[in-house]
Amino acid sequence: MIDKITWTVVNNVNDLGSAVRIKVNFYEDDVATDPTDPTIKLFDPHAGTAQTTAAMTQVSTGVYEYNFQFSSSGLPGKYTSTVTFTSDSKTVKEDDIFFYVE
Repeated sequence: MIDKITWTVVNNVNDLGSAVRIKVNFYEDDVATDPTDPTIKLFDPHAGTAQTTAAMTQVSTGVYEYNFQFSSSGLPGKYTSTVTFTSDSKTVKEDDIFFYVE
């Protein structure tokens, strides 16, 4: 079972109208491991949904990413996201991912 998840947000502080790339790494016993069906959901600063659930793109074994384009008329502030995936037939959710948009 996947027992460790790390994440990186490329361009942690973004301008409205720009794009953000979220990269998530999945590990089992410190070995990069592919989950089943990893999806991501982003939430705007007011906890409304900024993007519906979307599939993540596999970059390499255990490494997935998602690119999100902000509207120039969007809301500034702290955005959060959740990543949901299946590992050993169990659905797991990681929800500590966040970034800022100005």
